[in-house]
Amino acid sequence: MIQRIELLQELQKSYAEKYNLSIIMTDDNGKIILDRVGNNPLFNWFYDNKREVLQEEFNRAKEKKVNTAPYLYDIWPGAYMIVAPFHGENGHIYLIWAGIVIVEGTEQLVNEQLQESVNINFIEMINNTPVITHEPNQPLMKRIKRLAHLATIYFKDHDKSDIYEIQKGLFRKVLEERSQLNTILEESLQNNLEFDFFGIAKKHSDDHYKVTEVFGHGVKSMRGMTFSHGEGLIGRPLITDKYEYWENVEKDPRSVSLSRYGLKPKSFFCYPLKRYQDSSTLLFGGSHSNSKMSTRCRELGKILGSILETGFLIEDLQKENQQQINRLTSMVEISKLMVSTHDFKRIVYILVDISLNLMEGPFTCVVLKEQHNDSVNLVSRGNPNGNLREYAKNVAERHFLNPVNTQQFEIITPKFEETPWGERTLECPLWNRGRIVGVLCVAINEQQAKLQEHVNFLQTLSVIGGVSLQIVEQEEEELDDKLVYSLFRAIKQFDQDVYSILEEAAKIAKEFAEMQGLPVPVINEITHSCLLSYYSSAFIQETLPETRLRTVIDEGNTLLNVNKGDSWESASISAQVFALAMAYVKDQSINKLEKVYDGRLIKDFKSFLYETQVLEEKVSIAETSVSIQEQVLDTVTSTIQELKLSPREQEVLDLVIQGYNNKEIAQQLYISGHTVKNHVTKIFQKLEVPDRAHAISKVYRLKHQSG
Repeated sequence: MIQRIELLQELQKSYAEKYNLSIIMTDDNGKIILDRVGNNPLFNWFYDNKREVLQEEFNRAKEKKVNTAPYLYDIWPGAYMIVAPFHGENGHIYLIWAGIVIVEGTEQLVNEQLQESVNINFIEMINNTPVITHEPNQPLMKRIKRLAHLATIYFKDHDKSDIYEIQKGLFRKVLEERSQLNTILEESLQNNLEFDFFGIAKKHSDDHYKVTEVFGHGVKSMRGMTFSHGEGLIGRPLITDKYEYWENVEKDPRSVSLSRYGLKPKSFFCYPLKRYQDSSTLLFGGSHSNSKMSTRCRELGKILGSILETGFLIEDLQKENQQQINRLTSMVEISKLMVSTHDFKRIVYILVDISLNLMEGPFTCVVLKEQHNDSVNLVSRGNPNGNLREYAKNVAERHFLNPVNTQQFEIITPKFEETPWGERTLECPLWNRGRIVGVLCVAINEQQAKLQEHVNFLQTLSVIGGVSLQIVEQEEEELDDKLVYSLFRAIKQFDQDVYSILEEAAKIAKEFAEMQGLPVPVINEITHSCLLSYYSSAFIQETLPETRLRTVIDEGNTLLNVNKGDSWESASISAQVFALAMAYVKDQSINKLEKVYDGRLIKDFKSFLYETQVLEEKVSIAETSVSIQEQVLDTVTSTIQELKLSPREQEVLDLVIQGYNNKEIAQQLYISGHTVKNHVTKIFQKLEVPDRAHAISKVYRLKHQSG
């Protein structure tokens, strides 16, 4: 634009000096865009002393019908300006004012008229003023017409180059500078005088679109407007699927849908923007004052739509890419957690919790096949609408009792099934080394978006889960010390009651040690100590001289019998866990120990006892009977309490891990769904995670590392 003005000034100066004129350029409303250039004495006197008279004439010029030919415009009796219209930037009409000229033979009349208003002799000025006649094809008129023609050509050529420059600039902003799309629209309004407003409408439902963003003046009331395909002007491009432009909109009855929201444009355009995965967005814009936009402006509207379409595509692909990264990151974190977990149950609980939160269905469960009998273990979360035991039988029959001759890939591929009460589920086999160790069963939320992506995620999760369960099985087999268990089974022959107590103590000690994240050798040491605590220290030392079992049992018994807390501080972690488990199974309480020592381990043990309240069911595959085995399921409440969260955020996170959705959490805590959403957002921020799967994975990881 600056270069364009400089060239016009050169043309203006050249013509003014050559033909003894003073020249001004205005728009068609009389606004001066290029100030006076030239030494025409009469014009300069008017300009310096009668500026308001000239400006009034400039303003009145728009009342005259504008055509392409120059014409004479009298600003004083006998004194004229040559006015030549030309097409300038954005197709606007501009005016060249060149003068003053006097009609031949009227010099004395002009002097007398001027002297009546001002007591000055204008003869000398008039003698130096160009003279014209009333004959057609005046040479001076032709020269000013030539000046207007040159200006039009220059603007026309530069309009074309401007379009390319604007297009390149917009592409650069989108591709290189990563400018926000609203910034591009706001800058486009500032740089183009014909557009008064822009807006963006996005798909709101299957049949309706909603105006989500508006830019410019006079369109704020449009925000939130909803419309359907084909409704009025704004809905028509959604049917035609192409750019649409309308002039004289105020006369079009289809504009009533716009006027209902306070928008009454004179010209209007819409551009449907194609987006990733067949979704659509609509760009619209227009002018409150121009009933007709210039060709250049309409072309710019199309370019703007094309650029925004590219920007939205990049934005959609980046979002999809980020979601893929989040899913992969989540899978990596979950995989690391499961592989590093040396407990069969905990891996199962991770599978249950993650899948329930991912699919947001009513329930999820894992059906585990026991190796040495015809029973399955059922671990579940959520609120099924029917009898899960019956469903577990069906799962077992499909996957364990009726093997088919299929390829391994077909066996591990998730399949959609249905519960006896008609609920749709996805069954993902947990497969490893030639056998199915279990089946992850997830109830489907039919409203869940991106279902197939979640299915792929669950398939990968189930494969990793199957491998992790197989590794744990092998570790447990390797850690099974035949001698320890032979000695333990011998106790049953002498004292059944003691045998039961020691078995329960070993079970509790093992689960608590795993919750503390202790190494497998230490967990094994604690478990074996509980099992063999019936025997004397001398016998254990003689029978198992290479182990620390005697030391652990002696230290643990000391902790049970002393009244000083400093003994706890110096004792090994194995002895402390041993003492806690033995005290609890004997007295069903650890109150005596609390009076002696109130350290963190005792508090963790109390939390562990309080939290183990989730039901496991053992279901016989046989049709005749179903046996239910009550077992404890470790939860993560104590770990949540250690996080830097508010009490309410801790409650919300606990329910999230249990598989509740936002609506269900709101009902549980008697708060609004909006409040739940805010709590969940803050939890993600504080835990530095992007979603629920990452949050659950992080809590389990912290739980695993807390020891």
